[in-house]
Order: sequence, then C-alpha cells, then structure tokens
Amino acid sequence: MADKPTWKEIDAKRDRSSGGARREEKPAARGSSMRVSKSDVDKLFNSSKLGEMIRKAEGEKKIDNPSENSLVAQVKKCLRLEEPSEFLKEARRILDEHDKVPTDMEFCERALEINHMPTVMRLLERILESLADKRKPYMPRVLRIRCQTLPMKYQDPRVTNLCERIIDKL
Repeated sequence: MADKPTWKEIDAKRDRSSGGARREEKPAARGSSMRVSKSDVDKLFNSSKLGEMIRKAEGEKKIDNPSENSLVAQVKKCLRLEEPSEFLKEARRILDEHDKVPTDMEFCERALEINHMPTVMRLLERILESLADKRKPYMPRVLRIRCQTLPMKYQDPRVTNLCERIIDKL
C-alpha cells in the first residue's frame, strides 16, 4: 500500500504539471502597454471624424427639451398598462397632446389599434421611418397581420400604401 500515492500527492502533481509552464512565463509589463493604449485612444477621440460621429449620435439620442422627456416618461408609463382599453385611451391622449410620435416600436405597434385614422396614419409613418432606420419591430408577425387588416378597416389608399411599404420592410 505504500506504493500508492495519496490524493494530496496526486493533486500536487497535477498542480505542478499544468501550472509549471505558466509560472515560468514573465508577466507582461502592463504600465507601458496601457500608456500606449491611452495615447491611441486620446488620438482617436481627438480626431475630427470620431468627434463628428459621436456628436451626431448624441444629437440623435439626446432629448433637448423637458416636454420630450416627459413624453418618454408618459410612454413608459403607458406601456405598463396591461388592460388594452386603458392602454389605447392613454396612448390616444399622448398622441393627441404631442405633435411628435414616440419612437418606441412597442408603443407604436400596440397603438395601431386606436380607432382614429389620422392617428393611425401618424403611427404607420413613424413605424415606416423606424424600419428605414434599421430598427427592429417589437412583434414582427403581429405588425404584419395588423398591416394586412388595417387597409380593410379604413378603406383608404394612403393607409394601404403605408401598410404595403411596411410589409415590404419586414
């Protein structure tokens, strides 16, 4: 029995065999590589092209006035409503109060059930813009079905045209 190694000895051999090569390697000097990276990053951020791209992206996402900020808060609050009739009532109120249709795809898609053609037209136009900007629909199959039924509901060529264009983008 003395010939058999103990578990402690077996574990020690495993530790030595797997970690021996790593222990012999010298750790890379982090300080110098970090300084190079920082200078590269500083050059990148100070270049005019990146600055323009960042300003453009910030400008698109930035909410300048407090009324739009309240619009975002109202949309989030509205989306938390689970009862469809309550959601549609609140969504209609939001859309009537604000000239700008929110960019939230879930809100726009759910609000398509509002029974008011001018509001539905605004929502369809916003959805089409969002799809053109490569935003993904919240529920693509449901949106496709809504776009197939809305022309029958309103019997208006403008609604039909918008719905066909949305379906083509899906």
